[in-house]
Amino acid sequence: MATYHHLYTNDPTAGGTDGTMVSEGRLFTSPIIATLNASESETKYIKCAIRCDSNYYSVGEASLTLGSWNGGSYSPGGGNTGKFALCKDKSTAGSITYTLSAVPSVGDQGKFGDVTLKAGTDFAIGSSVDENASNITTAINAKSQYYNATVSGAIITVSEKFPGFGHTPAGFSYPENYIKCTFSTPVTSVAADENTMKAATDWADTLTYTEPITDKNVVFWIRVQATTDEAPQRDESVGVLSYMTIAASA
Repeated sequence: MATYHHLYTNDPTAGGTDGTMVSEGRLFTSPIIATLNASESETKYIKCAIRCDSNYYSVGEASLTLGSWNGGSYSPGGGNTGKFALCKDKSTAGSITYTLSAVPSVGDQGKFGDVTLKAGTDFAIGSSVDENASNITTAINAKSQYYNATVSGAIITVSEKFPGFGHTPAGFSYPENYIKCTFSTPVTSVAADENTMKAATDWADTLTYTEPITDKNVVFWIRVQATTDEAPQRDESVGVLSYMTIAASA
């Protein structure tokens, strides 16, 4: 059984806490299911997610890999794992760039993604435009629920933490006392579907995650293929194995 983390199916939402938990330990109460017509070499794409229990997260590198049942336990590879493949989600992250055009004054404010920041309160006012862009980026990353921010000179790029969650950032303006910015055209958040995943070229037997997996869904997909030389059968021999170190939140 998994400890403090689980897999989910039934169309889980990226960044959400929905989906149906996949059964573990060969209980088969809620397995990942694909029914295929082998005579037509049918392929199916199944949306899944991994997330930790509330107040837990992964530390260091985490991985998912395909494994086969050897009669006593699952081990990586072997068996019928060649008929399956894994791929990270190909959803489009909502994003926008904010380009600072002036050093803000005390009390100037602006909305970056989902957080409203006030100069001198939520971030220190620096002496240059670039320094303020860096300070604003730090504040966004400390306060935002939905976005990550990066900075290059005066340009702040804000992107969804969980691509496809449906949060498309926007520009802002206030009648007065606003942080002077120009904005790019936002990139719309779009969740991947089966057609999106069919075009993916990096299907593999193992997925590696370097960013922490938290208590929000990280979506991945499973591709299942059948070949014409197969007689009708039920295959319970393949599983998804997870390897990660779990820590508790402070």
